[in-house]
Amino acid sequence: MQKALVQPLEAQYRDRPRFSRGALPPRAMRLRVLDAEAKVDSAGGRFARFAIDECHGLGSPTDLSDCKWQEAALSGCVYPETGGVFVTRGYEALPAAAMLGKRVGAAPAQTCHATT
Repeated sequence: MQKALVQPLEAQYRDRPRFSRGALPPRAMRLRVLDAEAKVDSAGGRFARFAIDECHGLGSPTDLSDCKWQEAALSGCVYPETGGVFVTRGYEALPAAAMLGKRVGAAPAQTCHATT
């Protein structure tokens, strides 16, 4: 997840033009795995859910003591057997490449949805 999503996002934020009109990038990000055990989707794929929290505001990127963390700014799931990383938007899952500006289609409907 670090290599497929977090590190490329951090690089994208770092390379952003200084005087961009876009929103300020987060000062720091942290990755949390939400499931202790893998879940199974209707196609039999095993996955684990994750959330990425973001710290916004002015300050040092190394001193995060004054951070106001926005929990689960991004969420999704990872399929460890295939290495697939997906970001969820509502009930839809998109490949992580969508967050990096690449044009990709939606993932299959069962992606990131556990069977009951």
